[in-house]
Amino acid sequence: MSPMEKIQIGVDVGGTFTDVVVQELNTGRMVLAKSFSTPDDPMRGIDDAIQRALAELRGDQRDVIAVRHGTTIATNAALERRGAKTALLTTKGFRDVLYVGRQTRPSLYNLRMRHPDPLVPRHLTFEVDERLAWNGVIERAVDRSEVEAIAERLKVEGIETIAISFLHAYENGENERAAKAVLEECLPGVPISLSSEICPQLGEFERTSTTAMNAFVTPPISAYVAAVQRDIEKFDDGCRLHIMQSNGGAMGPRIASSKSAHTLLSGPAGGLIGAYWFSKAFDLPNIITIDVGGTSADVGVISRGEVQSTREGKIAGLPIRIPLLDIHTVGAGGGSIAWIDPGGALKVGPKSAGSVPGPLCYGRGGTQATVTDANVSLGYIGPEAVLGGHARIDAQAAKDGVEALARKLCLSGPEGAAGILEIANTVMMRAIRVLTVERGLDPKDFVLLAFGGAGPLHAPALAKALSIDTIVVPPFAGVLSAVGMLAADVRHDFTRSQLVRTSDVTTEAITADFDSLTAEALDLMRVEGFDVGKVEMRPSVEMRYAGQAYEISIPVDIEDISRDPAVRLPELLAEAHRQRYGFAFNDEPAELVQIAVTASAQIHDFNLPKLPRRKESAAKRFRKAWFDGADVSTEIIEHETLSPGRTVSGPAIIEARDATLIVPPGAVGHMNEFGVFTIRLP
Repeated sequence: MSPMEKIQIGVDVGGTFTDVVVQELNTGRMVLAKSFSTPDDPMRGIDDAIQRALAELRGDQRDVIAVRHGTTIATNAALERRGAKTALLTTKGFRDVLYVGRQTRPSLYNLRMRHPDPLVPRHLTFEVDERLAWNGVIERAVDRSEVEAIAERLKVEGIETIAISFLHAYENGENERAAKAVLEECLPGVPISLSSEICPQLGEFERTSTTAMNAFVTPPISAYVAAVQRDIEKFDDGCRLHIMQSNGGAMGPRIASSKSAHTLLSGPAGGLIGAYWFSKAFDLPNIITIDVGGTSADVGVISRGEVQSTREGKIAGLPIRIPLLDIHTVGAGGGSIAWIDPGGALKVGPKSAGSVPGPLCYGRGGTQATVTDANVSLGYIGPEAVLGGHARIDAQAAKDGVEALARKLCLSGPEGAAGILEIANTVMMRAIRVLTVERGLDPKDFVLLAFGGAGPLHAPALAKALSIDTIVVPPFAGVLSAVGMLAADVRHDFTRSQLVRTSDVTTEAITADFDSLTAEALDLMRVEGFDVGKVEMRPSVEMRYAGQAYEISIPVDIEDISRDPAVRLPELLAEAHRQRYGFAFNDEPAELVQIAVTASAQIHDFNLPKLPRRKESAAKRFRKAWFDGADVSTEIIEHETLSPGRTVSGPAIIEARDATLIVPPGAVGHMNEFGVFTIRLP
């Protein structure tokens, strides 16, 4: 590597492995490294992987000018209820908003079903005698003495973070800001989340739930971001840190520390953005993504060249209303534990062995068979495999554990292992159907892009079950989430609620609202360090027909809709409704619920280098692997020996440092000049 070659680093901290990709900006050359995640001190696992990757690249850490980071800290804090002790201030009469919630139930006929408890218990929810009218007019201002009295109670309770969500604050945040100012004087250093800043949208319950979630995860995220910032001080003086968001964009550390809820799906978002880059680069407009890691499997969809996204989701059963990539996660990863229920049925997951103790084959003290152990038992992962390039597996421990479980079911070892994989694959297949079949999309019209350490292992079975004939495995498949972070732009979303009949929308009003949002977006992008001329703005609207309880997000051209919004907006809604549902209510009045602007800017160029010609081994290597109910002699190929243009006929197993690929019997695989491996199924 030449002197002064600038470097960028992508880091994805998962439940089992920490993945790192180091890239030279000029040449595009990339080097990967994996380490076991270290939940007790995440920086230990991160530093280990970064230093090994830099050593292989022969890079100097002082030449690192950018670090993109994805983390599960916020997700784990929410799932495990290990966030900060949180208080909620709300309008008088609305103390129980988090408990009342909505009448929707995830299981309609389950009489014992219980909603998850709110993050803020009732005794830490405090009413403030303030009031805004529906249009944002202040009817009762905040009484300073009342908030001061609440602050004294918060001190006694040892509150670590505060959420404020007043009625109709999406129209006017003045009362929330007034309460915050008093609390900051009385409780210096305690972070405060305002609903008017975190989620300025209609929907009292969802807005309050999102603000409470943001407050709950802010202290752990702030502490984590501060630790990462201290750690990168050893890099170039101008090294910039960006944290991955759930919307597929990145943000600076200061914003991440205040809008922490936006990091809830930062890891999986990196993988889907990586897939989106491949979709554009290799003309693959319709992609189903399957990312199988150590703890879970994440499914996403790219349809007609666009990543599917949403503005509402759930974490730990609690609603959050922020922009999210539409990712469906299930507990079926490599570390998912196989077990037998009281009725004698074999089950897999959602509990995972994680990185400690990990699967049996990791040799780190695991005692229960997992999906990875089943893959080892059936020969898909060989006894000579090296985890993440530096940790060898214990194949015999995996086989012994799977056989012990299988005996309890009166099955042979291979039958038990095959059963474990079939159950795990079924769970993944259901997740794929949620985002495709249940939304009117036919999986046969898509290619399956498989990544994560175990994604390419499970892809052939999933593709066969869904009648998909093409599987695409990108280079660096096992660390694609980290690669995707290098391809991500800085991105921020801005929204403003409207709730007005489209017949009442005027050119002046909608133009003024979009101008205001655009100015707000550009101000924040300046804070992020970008010139206005380099910022791309994407406006959109959310509309519905009167009486509907759901909206459709529609990209718009402001100049187009501003000519005659009362006519053009209903036309756009009819087109979008017809495309999604097959029909439109042409005689029903349309409603404009929300306008939005997305601002984005590129941090650095991202490109894949072409593969050089590689020296291929003349000697072939084989081992037994399980296909169609029998052991089959299968060629084993090292990924690093594959040259561009190489064709591989199944059955074959391709072993890379970060992932293992299966080419089943009858299938044919082909490597292109960039290292993208395409498998055509019979």
